[in-house]
Amino acid sequence: IAACDGLLAAGDKAQQHAAIGRLIELANVDKVGDYAAVEALNVLDMNADLNAEDRAKIGELPRQSAKPPARAGRYAGALIDHATQGK
Repeated sequence: IAACDGLLAAGDKAQQHAAIGRLIELANVDKVGDYAAVEALNVLDMNADLNAEDRAKIGELPRQSAKPPARAGRYAGALIDHATQGK
C-alpha cells in the first residue's frame, strides 16, 4: 500500500494507473481484512486521481466484513462513499 502511494505521488501515468488498480484490489475487506482495506481506501480517497471507472469499481467493494473489529466498524463503507463522490 505504501509503495502504491509512492507511485501515485512520483510515478508516471502508467505506474499511477497500475497503483490505483492494485489499491482497489487491496481495498476489499473480505480479501485482505478491515485494517489493510481501510489503509488502501484512505490512499485512494486522499491521493489518487480517480476516474469514473475507478470510482465504479470502488463502489462495488464490500462495505464491511462479516465481523469487523470494533474500531473499524463501518469506516470502510464511509471511505467508499467519500471516494466514489469524486473531488
